[in-house]
Amino acid sequence: MKQTLYILCVFALLTGAACSSGKKNSGNNATADSAILKGDSIAALDKTDYSQFYNKPERLDTIIGDWEIHVHLFYDGTSFIEPEGHTYATYPLRINIKKGGQTVVENRIISYKTLLEDDSDQLLLLSFGRNLFVTGTTVYVDVTCCPPETDDANNYLLAFSADGKGSKYSINYELEDGETDSMPLDICTFYAMYAHELAQTKPNPKAIKKVLNKYCTKTFANELLPHTLKNNPLFATPRFSPEWVNTLVIYLPNTVDMTCKVAYRRSPGDGKKVARVLKLKALDNEKYLFDGVEEPGKAVAWEE
Repeated sequence: MKQTLYILCVFALLTGAACSSGKKNSGNNATADSAILKGDSIAALDKTDYSQFYNKPERLDTIIGDWEIHVHLFYDGTSFIEPEGHTYATYPLRINIKKGGQTVVENRIISYKTLLEDDSDQLLLLSFGRNLFVTGTTVYVDVTCCPPETDDANNYLLAFSADGKGSKYSINYELEDGETDSMPLDICTFYAMYAHELAQTKPNPKAIKKVLNKYCTKTFANELLPHTLKNNPLFATPRFSPEWVNTLVIYLPNTVDMTCKVAYRRSPGDGKKVARVLKLKALDNEKYLFDGVEEPGKAVAWEE
């Protein structure tokens, strides 16, 4: 497995200098260059002098397929000075999304208080992954919230669907023992995207397959493709709720038998704990694909 320091350095490069969090980027090579778009009119009117701040706002304006996507950090008029004397601006997210020329998300504002569901006045910064993952139904945006110059991050996957509905999934980057690793990021993101696609009013087989092909071997992807949220072998429950992704716990992978134990709680719900074991297939770049799922040593899913 990767060493913690290496992983954190990679994550810092992916998410920007403001937070050196453990955040994963969901790549999609169909992303258009942002220079081809003018961005939104609100950003064009921004006259803020950003030279006074240690951190600068990021912007992403892109077209992927028939999606037009604008993700901007913007100055909300507040700032703070951290102990080393640097002045940081507070930048919430503003998101605008269109699909086929029709507005899906309009001026959606997301702050760290929105993400954490906490009204306390903390000194926290937002950053987002510039490489979006997009399917026919949904735009997925990776967002990190953390204090400046630290690794103490909260990671989220924001999902904006074509029907205008938005969902937030907590993405863990630590194993059950507290060690930082890329495996929890991949597993949590896979569970979130797969469950989210299955939960669509009209699930799109091509969108589901795109998620499966990103994280699974061809054999396992074909095995999961026909399934729904009901009695799905990945979830081992009569009907899986996407909210349960937020309770996922990832255990230290076993690189001898190439497996990784995953557990979640049916909360909200009866609170029971369900565990599965993912089979892994190693790739050349120290990454893994998921190659199957089985019970953790029992004939039925383990619960307590």
